[in-house]
Amino acid sequence: MKDQSPENFPAVVKSFQVFESFAALLNLKIINIRQLEANDKYKALSLKAPFNRIYIVQKKEVIVKNSEQSWTLLPGHVYLIPLNSNFSCLYPKHLIKTYLHFRLELFPGQDIFDNTKECLELANYSQAKQKSLLEYFRSNTAVSFVHVKSIIMSWLTQVMISQKIGFEKDLKHYLKYQFIFDSFNADLNPNHSIASLAKKMNMSQSNFSKCFSRDIGLSPKAYLNKRLVEEAQNALILNDQAISKIAFELHFEDEHYFSRFFKKQTGFSPKAYREKHKDIK
Repeated sequence: MKDQSPENFPAVVKSFQVFESFAALLNLKIINIRQLEANDKYKALSLKAPFNRIYIVQKKEVIVKNSEQSWTLLPGHVYLIPLNSNFSCLYPKHLIKTYLHFRLELFPGQDIFDNTKECLELANYSQAKQKSLLEYFRSNTAVSFVHVKSIIMSWLTQVMISQKIGFEKDLKHYLKYQFIFDSFNADLNPNHSIASLAKKMNMSQSNFSKCFSRDIGLSPKAYLNKRLVEEAQNALILNDQAISKIAFELHFEDEHYFSRFFKKQTGFSPKAYREKHKDIK
């Protein structure tokens, strides 16, 4: 009788291709972590950020509202305000909160929470556990960073489960148009030729635009504009670069052309957008 021990079996390697694709593509980008102390004179009205916001409320309650609903954010609780959603924050006499800005992208320009419009509770911590968590935020070690990232991902996973957020179709479409996304990402500028991209996909421009719009939900040009606007918004909010420099880095012909483009897409001039969102926290 032949020896049937495992070491005599041929090696069998099973591939988990979808999991590998998600692991390679899904990107949690932590933009900043800060602590805010504010009083009732601090105003944050009708702010629409190009990134998600996590609030860890430490002292006093905060009222967050949009045009349809309001939420009371309680001390000891952790909340998510999704990107590109219009919210106002009403602060008490003495608030302390830690906030974190991030994007969770399957591919550039496609955030997992793009279609989420409500303020969502992520967690509820005791005072001791919250203090321990904030100590990790303040630490500068690699271990602390990995630990914080794992905590954030566990919060977001629970939200994705409760909100039934799936992105299997998004992955399928990304792989189909990966060349297009890579082209935009490598050289993000307003002068991309859609006809040239269609040709490289071996498609007519009209058929390419039709298929891309059906699968992604935006025309190729609208997707490109969305990416340009998001990059411009991040630059305007997160640093003090001159508007002319932002225009140059995004390959616009000049500041005037960039300003006209930005206002057409957002309703604000770059200067007005920066002023309105300078205190987004």
